Amino acid sequence: MKSQVIVVSFLFALILVGVAACGDDGDEPPQTETPTSQAQEAPENSAATFEISQREDSVDGLVTSGSQRFEPAAFIVSTGQQVTFNITNDGLSWHNMRVDGGDGAFGTADDTISDHELRFLPGDTGTLVWTAPDSPGEIQFRCDFHPDVMTGSIEVR
Repeated sequence: MKSQVIVVSFLFALILVGVAACGDDGDEPPQTETPTSQAQEAPENSAATFEISQREDSVDGLVTSGSQRFEPAAFIVSTGQQVTFNITNDGLSWHNMRVDGGDGAFGTADDTISDHELRFLPGDTGTLVWTAPDSPGEIQFRCDFHPDVMTGSIEVR
């Protein structure tokens, strides 16, 4: 019985060492980038064009859950202004961009959605052309594939 306990203890210790050896050795830090936090402002009284990136953090080629984001994620435009978003998917996941039509709900007929068959594959580029409403306020946008974390806002002045 005593020899069985020793053998089982030895096997357990061996398994623990093996599991520890498979862990992160700290040689490669996770790929992270600091999001742009300042709102991008359009010039007044003219059409505006913004560059926007869709991305997420990853470790060893796997997306870090909850890290999906737009960069930048905040814009300031004038009432009635036509805005073009040039979108690049710099991430590993499918993305799109949907701007709320002003009714406070996504997925309704007044939304504006990006081109590219409703999704951008990694490396794809495309556009979303949108006209700001005639009254000031805040409009939300999001990625339909990551609606809880990949969001942004457009302040209409």
